[in-house]
Amino acid sequence: GGPLSQELLGFALSLLLQALRKSKIDPDDPAQLELMEPFLPQLQRAMRCDDDAVVALALRSLSAMLRLPIRSLPAHATALLDRTLGLLKRSANFRPLSELVGVCVKVLTALLRKPPRDTAADAAHATATGGGAAAGFSNTSGAGGETVAAADADVAGGDVLEGGDGGGLLTPAQGGDGLPPDRMAGGGARLAEPQLRWLLNFVSIHLDDSTMQPSLFGLMRTILARRFVVSELYDMMLVIGDMVVQADTEPTRGACATLFLVFLLHYPLGPKRLQQQLDFLTVNLAYERAQGRASLLVLVRQVASKLPLPLLMEQSDRLLLPLVTRLVNETDRRCVAGVADAISTLLSRTCAPAGGAAAAVARQRAIQLLRAWLDDAGRVPTLGR
Repeated sequence: GGPLSQELLGFALSLLLQALRKSKIDPDDPAQLELMEPFLPQLQRAMRCDDDAVVALALRSLSAMLRLPIRSLPAHATALLDRTLGLLKRSANFRPLSELVGVCVKVLTALLRKPPRDTAADAAHATATGGGAAAGFSNTSGAGGETVAAADADVAGGDVLEGGDGGGLLTPAQGGDGLPPDRMAGGGARLAEPQLRWLLNFVSIHLDDSTMQPSLFGLMRTILARRFVVSELYDMMLVIGDMVVQADTEPTRGACATLFLVFLLHYPLGPKRLQQQLDFLTVNLAYERAQGRASLLVLVRQVASKLPLPLLMEQSDRLLLPLVTRLVNETDRRCVAGVADAISTLLSRTCAPAGGAAAAVARQRAIQLLRAWLDDAGRVPTLGR
C-alpha cells in the first residue's frame, strides 16, 4: 500500500505491541486468546511490508504474542518461521548486529519449540517405547544423518538437570522466556535442511557475542529438543564442549554444560563419537583455570549420574582413574569437592549392592584399579644413569 496505509498499519501495530507488553491479554482466558488468533496471519503479512519500521513493529508484536498459548499457532508456525528466517538472514549481513537480530532468534525459538500440549504425550510415548537416554545411543555414528530428522520425544520431557554447588546448569523450570515449560508457547514449525544448516552456521559465528548468547543458547536447546540431526550439529557440540571450560562467565559455562549433557544423553553416538566426548571430559580435568575445571566437574558428575547404567559400567574405568589422579593433584578446594562428588556418584551407581553380578564385577574392577594406582603412586623413583 501507499505511505498512508503503511503509517496506519504502523500505528495499529504499535497499539497491539503496547497492549501485549502491558499484559492486557489474560493468558488464562480462552476468550481473550481466541481474539488473538486472527492476528497471526496479519502479522505474517505485515512482516512483508516495504517499510522497515512496520516490519520491526510486526516482528516485536509477534515476539510478544508468542508468550501466549495461542492454539492456532502450529497452523501458522512454518510460514511465520520462513518469513522470520528471511528477516534474520537480511539483518545478519549488517555490522554491528541490530537489536532485531535478537528478536528474530527468540521468535524462531518459539516457533520451533514443540507445542506444550505435546510434551506430556511425547514423554509418555518415549517411556512406552523405551525412549529416553538409553535409546539415544546406537551403533551408528550419526555422521551420516545428512537429512533433518526430528524425533517424537521431546528432550525436556525426560531430563531433570541439577545445578550442584554453583555449577550453573539450567533446570527445566527455567524456560528461555522466563516461563515454566508448560506455559511456553510452541509452534512445532517444520525446518528444512538448508535452513537448519544456515541457522547452525549463524550460531557458530555469533556464539562468542555475550549479548547474543542467551538467545542462541535458547535456540540450541530447542534444536536439541527437536532431535534435528545434521553433521554440522555434531561439529557445533565440539565447540559447545570447549566453552564448558573456556567461557569467562559461569552462566555461559553452565548453559554449555547443559547443552552438552542433553546431546550426550539423547543423540545417536557411535563408539568413536562417544569415546571422543568422554575423552574430552577426562583430558580437561587438568585445565589450567580452576573455574573451568569446576564447571567441568559438575558436568562429569551429571554424566555419571544420568548415563545409562550398562554404558556407564563399560566406561567407568576410563572415568574413575583420571578422577582419582585429579583428586590427588588438585589444589583448588572447590574442585577437590567436585572431584569427590563425581567419584562418589560414579561408584555409587556402578558398585551399588543392589546391582547384582554386574555391580560386583564393577566393584572388583574398581578395587583392582585403585590398588594398582596406589602401588604405582607409592613406588619410590630411582635415579637413572
